[in-house]
Amino acid sequence: MTEIRFRFQLPKVLNALAYFASHGIRDLTKLKAAKLLYYVDKYHLLKYGRPVIGDHYVCMDFGPVPSDTLNFLNNALGREVEYGPKFEPVRELFERTLKIEPGKNPVLAAASEPDTSVFSTSDIEALDHVIEEYGNYSASELVDLTHADATWQVPDRVRQAGGTEEIPYQLFFKDADEDLLKFVEAEQEDRDFLLALQRA
Repeated sequence: MTEIRFRFQLPKVLNALAYFASHGIRDLTKLKAAKLLYYVDKYHLLKYGRPVIGDHYVCMDFGPVPSDTLNFLNNALGREVEYGPKFEPVRELFERTLKIEPGKNPVLAAASEPDTSVFSTSDIEALDHVIEEYGNYSASELVDLTHADATWQVPDRVRQAGGTEEIPYQLFFKDADEDLLKFVEAEQEDRDFLLALQRA
């Protein structure tokens, strides 16, 4: 099976969260943010063959999670995380884009208008779709919804209690168009071939 990979784009993560916050999403906790970003990537991947933020996903207790995004948010919220220092160069961008409203579960709010120039037209479509479709759900309701997805159910069968399990991008296509999956896999094979040529 071809390993499908995409480039993680943290500026898109931060501006997507600012976009959510500036478009009326309430109670934008770390958990709710992770769920909404998952749905943004899922929508765009299944319609256009690529995700918006390009994170890699892991199966955790609370459903599928964008892993690098979670590490960054943990770091931004002042928690010790492995690999946290690699995110320091973008802390200034975080502080320009988002602010944290403290509390038992800190909430993300927009510090400024999101920079929508980082998004394509279809990216904005995905953001707007998720706001309309999922924006009024609570974090716990979104967890329940994502627990119904193959992206969580399949890896959860082998996941250790309290641990994580990688989610291959193929699982996003479980009930979707097989031809689109073949196209995405073929594109990955082309990228891998070009990379191998560059290293030769």
